[in-house]
Amino acid sequence: MNGAGTALPRMPGMSLLDSLLRRGSPAGASRVDINLERAAYRYGDGTYGLEPTSLDLAYRDDGHTAIIGLNGAGKSTLVALLGGRFLPTEGKVLLQADGTALSPDRRGDARRIQRLVGVVDAMDLPREFRDDVPLEEGFLAYLKDRHLNLSERTARTGAALNAFDLLEVRHTTVGSLDMERRHLLAVAIAMSHDPVVLVADEPMRGMDERGTAHVASRLFSQQVPVVFTTHNVDLTVQEDYRVRRTIVLDDAHVVFDGACGDARRFYTRLIRSKIQRMGSNASATPSSTMRTLPLNSSASGSSDSAR
Repeated sequence: MNGAGTALPRMPGMSLLDSLLRRGSPAGASRVDINLERAAYRYGDGTYGLEPTSLDLAYRDDGHTAIIGLNGAGKSTLVALLGGRFLPTEGKVLLQADGTALSPDRRGDARRIQRLVGVVDAMDLPREFRDDVPLEEGFLAYLKDRHLNLSERTARTGAALNAFDLLEVRHTTVGSLDMERRHLLAVAIAMSHDPVVLVADEPMRGMDERGTAHVASRLFSQQVPVVFTTHNVDLTVQEDYRVRRTIVLDDAHVVFDGACGDARRFYTRLIRSKIQRMGSNASATPSSTMRTLPLNSSASGSSDSAR
């Protein structure tokens, strides 16, 4: 789980969208390592979102990494640290891009990290994608910082919308999208700056089986590795999605890191043990509303003696 590891390779194959987006990419890199060195995040009230954690996210194959755990386990905090949205309050988060060391707490590195690490979060889209903005208009505005002329931005916008089955709703406002299309939009936005890795926070949240399959097929078919959080443990063992590693979090700690099948069995046992403890605690705790009365005593008499 810990250590230097090896580098994240770009997955084989290249789509038309990928070839369009790579042209002139200022963040261009072929590989990246992300390492946590006793990294932690503590909230203002003193509680930990993630306890001190040492973890490497360097890849030895072309697979993806799942992060699972109950609500409040620390999943979202971990991906926020990986994606540079949070800075650690303790320890370090370090990236190596083609041998160049980058740190999100250095202003000069932060912008490049934003290009290298694509963040997928349908609940927190970039400001250009306000609810009242049509998708096409949002993309054209979002791509302005790439220093492209209008025709280039238009071409890239069309390619992105087409690649994620959003072309037919390009004039629809963001706030009118159903959850499935909102998740697809989040992936399209993250891919629009040619990242080397995607970090996704519950990218299949709030969808039925059909919607989950659609988004998963698009997300996991990009030519980059994906680190993602999910409550859908069965998804992590579907071979079509090529999830090769699962990290289990519990109470802000990494408690398992390994093969997906082993992780699912571990997680099942973890949940069962929590349920059993809850049942035991409930049985051992007397109800606060119960009152023991002496035999043949009236309620008023008992009340007087209690005072």
